[in-house]
Order: sequence, then C-alpha cells, then structure tokens
Amino acid sequence: MERKIVLFIVMLVHSLFNVSAQDDFQLSSGILRAQGAFAMGRLTESKATQIYIKGDLSYYLDSKVSVRADGFYFVDSQDKTNKPFDFSHSLFTGMSYHLGKGAAIDPYVGLQPGINFARLGNLETTLPISPNSTSWSPVISGHVGFNYYAPKIFHLFVHLQYIQGRFVNQLNSQSLSEFRISFGLGWNIDVVK
Repeated sequence: MERKIVLFIVMLVHSLFNVSAQDDFQLSSGILRAQGAFAMGRLTESKATQIYIKGDLSYYLDSKVSVRADGFYFVDSQDKTNKPFDFSHSLFTGMSYHLGKGAAIDPYVGLQPGINFARLGNLETTLPISPNSTSWSPVISGHVGFNYYAPKIFHLFVHLQYIQGRFVNQLNSQSLSEFRISFGLGWNIDVVK
C-alpha cells in the first residue's frame, strides 16, 4: 500500500511540473490569479505569533505589473497569556512589480496601503486597557514573493509581507507592525484569451 501511495505522489508531481508543459506558458495581460492559504504572522513589538486565513486576487496588466487585493482573517494567537489582539483583520490593495521574464518562475515585489480592524486583547502593559476596545487603523505593507506556474491553470506561491501601522484609540496605542508569511497552491486563468 505504501509503495502505491509513493508511486501516486511521484506520478502526480511529474505530471504537475512537467517541464515541457511549461515551455509555452507566458505571463501576459489578462492573467487573473487567485489563492488562499493559512498565514503566520509575528508582531514585531509584542513578539506574539498570530494565525490568519489569507486570500488574494491579482490581475496582470502586462507581464511586469499586476494589481492585487489581499485579505487576512484573524484566526487566533499562539500566545494565550500575552495576546495583543482578540482579533486583527486586514484588507490591502496595491500593485506588484514582477522581476522575471514572463515565464513560469515569477518573482515579485510590491506595495499596498490597507486598513486593519482590531480589538485589543489581554496584552501585558501598564496602560489602561478599556474592554472591547476596537478600532479601524490605516496600515501600509511591502511584500516580496514568487509564483511558480505549473501547466496552465495553477501555481505554487511563497509570499512574505511586512505590515506597518498602529492601533490607536482614546486610551491605548499598540503596534500593528508584523511580518507575515504564506505559501501554497493558487489558481490562474487567462481572461482575455
């Protein structure tokens, strides 16, 4: 049984990443790309690790520039004693510049302004924390990553994002600055063809 599973995985990987199937793939205007994954984040000030469900959608204006929108839904924080936020959801929109030559390997960098909606948790601090303190906060994000396009309709991705911002209300201030990483499988179609 184990040999059959190993054989199946080898055949699947071979068919997904068959080099000859990628020779004709070219990034161009009209590629619509979507992906979803779990993301891990590390807050720079409180050092808490947070878990998100992430989704994003990109549209390629040409082989070098794409517009994208990202959404992060807060799932939980791994540190229950020093939990800075009960939740911290965020939305971003911006552009990415693609450094590759329009082929199957697609490295990129980008910048995205966004908005964060958060509620303070049980953060250990000397500041007076009001219960149920929620706030919308502007944030800015820089990102890097790469896509590896497999035959025609899907791709593998690795995405690293740094977010800069600050949760502020009448009584409290807490850094939203965070490094986030996600990776997985995404889907793409050419909507112009």
